[in-house]
Amino acid sequence: MVSTQATKTKNQSWKQKASSFFALFTSNLKKDNQLTLHHIRKAVGEGGFKAKEATITITGTVIKNQSGNLVLETRAGEQFLLEAENQRMLDNISKTKGSLTVTGKAKTSDETGTKLWVQTVVKSKT
Repeated sequence: MVSTQATKTKNQSWKQKASSFFALFTSNLKKDNQLTLHHIRKAVGEGGFKAKEATITITGTVIKNQSGNLVLETRAGEQFLLEAENQRMLDNISKTKGSLTVTGKAKTSDETGTKLWVQTVVKSKT
C-alpha cells in the first residue's frame, strides 16, 4: 500500500484540493512478480504524486550487508535494510534460515536506500 499526497497549485479550487489531497494505491502482486517498490514509486511520481509512506508485505532472504546490518533481499534483487523497535526482533530475524515474509513501513532515501521498519515476520513455507 502506498499513500501519496498530490501536488497542488494556487489556482486549484478548494473542492479540487480536497478531492486530490490524498490518493491511495493498493496492489496485491503474484508471488513470482518482478515489480519492485522502486518501479512503483517511480510510476507514482510520473503520475504527479509523491509517495510519502508505503506499508508493504514482501518475501525474501535475510543477509548481512558490508556494515553487518540485516537486509531483506527479494528474488528481484531489491534490498531493504531491516529496522525494528528492539534488538531482540532483529536477533530473531538473523537466526532464521531460508525465506521470510516481512510486513512493515518502507522509507527510501538517497543516503541509506530503502529501510523497512519491521512490524511482523512470518517464516515462508517455500
